[in-house]
Amino acid sequence: MIDNPSFHKRPHLKTTIEKDGHVLDYLPFHFPDLNLLKKYFQANQAESNITVT
Repeated sequence: MIDNPSFHKRPHLKTTIEKDGHVLDYLPFHFPDLNLLKKYFQANQAESNITVT
């Protein structure tokens, strides 16, 4: 499962992946629960906003 940038949709990429017996499946256009980088930065930002008194 990969995201949807145009370079992931090149025909040779799909052919190569399927030739090796794998199935290529794309994430929906906006699927924030599977965006690990976004989750990491949100958690990191939330942690940096915590003030200790």
